[in-house]
Amino acid sequence: MQQNQSILKKPTNELQFPFFDRPLLATIIAMATGSMDGFTYITAGQFATVLSGNVIIFSYGIGINDPKKWLHPLFSILVFGCGAALTAIFTHFANKSRKTHYWSHWVICAEIILLLLCGSNTLQNYLETWQIALIISFIAGMQGNAFHQLENYHYGNVAITNLVQSTFNYLFLGLLESRSNLRTCRLYLQVLTGFAIGGFFGAYSAKHFLLGRHTLWFTAALLFCLLIGSYLSKKRHPNEQIND
Repeated sequence: MQQNQSILKKPTNELQFPFFDRPLLATIIAMATGSMDGFTYITAGQFATVLSGNVIIFSYGIGINDPKKWLHPLFSILVFGCGAALTAIFTHFANKSRKTHYWSHWVICAEIILLLLCGSNTLQNYLETWQIALIISFIAGMQGNAFHQLENYHYGNVAITNLVQSTFNYLFLGLLESRSNLRTCRLYLQVLTGFAIGGFFGAYSAKHFLLGRHTLWFTAALLFCLLIGSYLSKKRHPNEQIND
């Protein structure tokens, strides 16, 4: 929150918050997350980002003594944590070197490359569906730890429970207290809707369309649009802060 306050004090020729904190782009990131979750749920029976769901599946697998039921979600939880750790490494060395503010771009580039590989036929002959889902969980961990600011508010693009909670919290604060809270409610609802749209497309296209595993290329395309958008925005606003 201190970072956001310092940004607001900068000269007026700079934007008020980092590029990836904008509501529309936060919604696109949530769409990418939702499409990954919908895809892994349909194809592998586990979630890429909803870790509470994976914990339930893990516990259920333990209860019925089915190793496949509990090993797969357990691995998913662990690799999600590894993805988050990799983002932490990116941020650590970026802050330590003080030479670049574009570590978030490296995260997106890594996501795009991995998604293109997972959506290709190249890996299909070597990896099972649940193993592809593990790679997607790794990607989700990177993304979740990289982008978590929505203007001056904190949100989780992989923590959907938090989005629902915040949406209803600010809805009733807006009705009972200040009307300005209704705008905050709308911001959270917009991101939540983006996740739902992405989840629908990821699940439906993986099951009903001929896209199948190529559905992941749609997710990669969304993230690529973010890269192009940040590049164009940087040219238009040279003083804009890009890091998240």
